[in-house]
Amino acid sequence: VALGATLILLLAASPLAGATLTQPGSEAVPQGRESRTVTDTLRSDFTPYMESPISATVPARAAREARARIAALDGVRAVSPPQPVPGGVALLQATPADEPLSPAAQDTARRIRSISEAESGRSRVGGVTAEFIDFKQSLLDHAPLVGGLIVATTMILLFLMTGSLLLPLKTLVMNALSIAAALGLVVLVFQDGVGSGLFDYA
Repeated sequence: VALGATLILLLAASPLAGATLTQPGSEAVPQGRESRTVTDTLRSDFTPYMESPISATVPARAAREARARIAALDGVRAVSPPQPVPGGVALLQATPADEPLSPAAQDTARRIRSISEAESGRSRVGGVTAEFIDFKQSLLDHAPLVGGLIVATTMILLFLMTGSLLLPLKTLVMNALSIAAALGLVVLVFQDGVGSGLFDYA
């Protein structure tokens, strides 16, 4: 029974191998809904992704050169003229050519960060895309600590309750498998679209 249950959980968890981390956006709303229609209209009738620019600050003296370098990037649709801000720096806003949370837009944000760092000595880039990159990095940085705390707490509490070393290990393995299976099914439906029609999700 345990072997059969484990195989089923592993099968359900297998879609996690192709998971793409993202955040909710208008694409998560079914077509035809008012909120989705507004966003689609803005992107079809106006410059796409203007609402999610990649912002960067550079020294005012180097703003024109930095703007030219950013505008030459493949993933940039347009760059605003330099806007002076306090502190002797200028603000540049680049409209990405790709969906703001896509891997292509993230690569563009990283290249803009390199340009900002080269001009000012440190990277000063913001916007939805840059925030998402930092969010993913924060998850990776803190995952070992969180995982270690969960493992240690579970092992100690269950050992104190049962006096067994095997039961805490079994609990950790089964919890990990069940969580992975649940996430795998989420990926299967909401990313891969399998059975999405049952939930009125497209």
